[in-house]
Amino acid sequence: MESRNELLVSFGIFLFGAGVYLLQPLALLFGLAVAVPIIIHFWNRHRHRPMEWAATHYLMLAMQKASARITFQQLVLLCVRVLIVGMLAIALAGPYSSNGISVLNGGAPKAILHVFVIDRSYSMQMVQDEKSSLERAKSIALSIVQDANHGDGFLVFAADTNLIPSVGEPVADKNLVSSEIELISASNTVLNPIEVFRQLSKLSVINDSTLFGEIRIHMISDYSAVDWLPSDEERSSEHANGVFSELKNLLLSVASVQFHPIPKRDVSNNFVTKIEIEKPKLLLGKPFQCKVQIENSRSLGRYLIDGNEGAKTYPQKEAVVVEILIDNETVGSKTVLIPPNGKASVAFDLQISRVGEMQIEAKISSDALLVDNRRYKIVEAVEKQDVLFVESKRGVSRFLQFALEPNELARSDFRFVVVDPKSLADEVLGNFQFVFVDNVRGLSDTDVVRLRRFAGSGGSVVIFLGDQVDRTAFNQAWKKPVDELPTLPVELLGVAGVDNYRINVMAYLSPMLRTFRGNEDSGLNSMPIWNYYRTRIDDPSLTRIDLTLENGDPLLVTCKMGSGQCILFTSSSSSLSRSSNNEKTSWNANEAWPAFPPLIQEIFQSGSQFDSVRSFQVGDAIFGELERDELMEELSVRYANGDKLDARWQQSDGIVTWSSDPMDRPGVVSVESKTREEESTQKFSVNVSTQESQLESISPIQDSVSENESSDQALSARSQFQGYQLLLIGLVGLLLFETTLSQRFGRSQ
Repeated sequence: MESRNELLVSFGIFLFGAGVYLLQPLALLFGLAVAVPIIIHFWNRHRHRPMEWAATHYLMLAMQKASARITFQQLVLLCVRVLIVGMLAIALAGPYSSNGISVLNGGAPKAILHVFVIDRSYSMQMVQDEKSSLERAKSIALSIVQDANHGDGFLVFAADTNLIPSVGEPVADKNLVSSEIELISASNTVLNPIEVFRQLSKLSVINDSTLFGEIRIHMISDYSAVDWLPSDEERSSEHANGVFSELKNLLLSVASVQFHPIPKRDVSNNFVTKIEIEKPKLLLGKPFQCKVQIENSRSLGRYLIDGNEGAKTYPQKEAVVVEILIDNETVGSKTVLIPPNGKASVAFDLQISRVGEMQIEAKISSDALLVDNRRYKIVEAVEKQDVLFVESKRGVSRFLQFALEPNELARSDFRFVVVDPKSLADEVLGNFQFVFVDNVRGLSDTDVVRLRRFAGSGGSVVIFLGDQVDRTAFNQAWKKPVDELPTLPVELLGVAGVDNYRINVMAYLSPMLRTFRGNEDSGLNSMPIWNYYRTRIDDPSLTRIDLTLENGDPLLVTCKMGSGQCILFTSSSSSLSRSSNNEKTSWNANEAWPAFPPLIQEIFQSGSQFDSVRSFQVGDAIFGELERDELMEELSVRYANGDKLDARWQQSDGIVTWSSDPMDRPGVVSVESKTREEESTQKFSVNVSTQESQLESISPIQDSVSENESSDQALSARSQFQGYQLLLIGLVGLLLFETTLSQRFGRSQ
């Protein structure tokens, strides 16, 4: 194939001159057809044998007077017909130029459409030598604009998770383009190159442009490895070859792409990745621990050793000052040493002095990239932890209450609310952290939907089965599709026969059993179970089996439901449940077993890892639900500085579902709702993704070298198509000219 291409190139230079080639040179053989009109011309002159007769002498005298004119007309027609056939042969051969000079426009340079795609993700805010990466990117773009040829066109786009047009239609005014480039500002979101390329490839100005001989895309970015290399998940999917393979499929058939990297030197970036608090709701006046996790990322540039560039080496651990602020007031400060490209954690012992929502902010000392040096979390302080118990028979849940709080309730940190199924509708579930449903015969579909919504938004629901449970109604209510609410991934099959079932603690591997590890004499494995519900797990990926019976049937199952959980205990909470076959036989004797209270306390503590959805990332639209019996009159979303965001909400069956526009900055957002009778405010934290905080970069040149051939082919095809088009237009003109001459010369004869 290569030898054939070399032959075509040599043939093209010999025939047309340097830089001019033919796509199908063998089509020039069609030019031999020019002999056809010449043969016809001479054949028409000799196809009749001359015969002498009396009037011939006088006719020849008349024809000789016009012979010169007729001969000239026939030669003109012959030349036009030969030119028609020759031009058709050249058009079929497909002439084009690979050096940027058109075959048919007298050697004028091609106009180029320059498409600038400038990375504006938050890593471009990194400062080196008092100049940010975005400023360097804009300088590269401005230099290309000034060096462009007169008549070139320009498009300008900023890029993060999407493609944002600054100059969306081709413009030739360099001053206008330069001013628009200068106006591009950094966002606080991440870069999604594949999505950017997809949106770029769908632009009609890219695919249908006939005004320019070449489309040249300039991608200007810091080329962070986390953005441009396939992740572990993508390596096993359709994107296994990464961003550059996707780019080849999307763009290189219509345009060439030039990569302009923003270099990084020996730069260090520290960033806050997490704020961890023991419980989502804090007790007033009770000490609690707050852990702040930070990470370090360093660029992979080479360092100087003794004044000479040598092997890459990193300095020792870096000292970072970490501050904790509650409602913008500093309450703690520590210095932590963080290793290069490593992690560090620092703990603060804090105490809340007032009831209500408040923001906790972790802040570290300044470095090259500031936007990721702060992180926010919303917490709520309460006087007591409110726990709701739903029971069909009065007093059934008292054993659960005692297991949860064995001490005197007057000095307890809990406030227990006990209701029957009919009164559940009167309770606002958002006021509780935990809801225990204990051997309830049947809840209404509306109440089950509320419980599913409560769990899906970060709450914890614990269900104890028993002799009052209606299996059919239970399965239908907890599995019924309702909007996008999570369903329970466990189905009740029926009550197992009475027997002495022993518990399999599964080596205490479940996080629910951490209290029992190393304490095998606690009696958990000998706790008697005589009756239970057999179950089927519908989706193992959403469940964790914490305890089983020795026959393998689950006893304690934790189910993930949205942002929260539902915990199912397949037996009853106490001996008050009786076997249907023998009323004297209880389902178990949990309340009398010493291992039962610590198990219930561990179940309750498991809810500390869940919280209502209060944390979002920049670029997300925040959303939520409110229980409002009264008709909602007003809802607004505001930043801490008072800036307002557009929000949408709708109310149905006492539930207000709302959402806002995407967030464009980190911080704390307040959602204020108003009915005729009350006003309320909820706070939400908005943080940047730490993806862009990683400084490791790739070299886009190495990944794009193999694309040049495809790019050249696209440009050659574009040039060939334009030359072929112009030749056909000329050919049609010659045909019309030949027809006109034939008619005119025929009439004159």
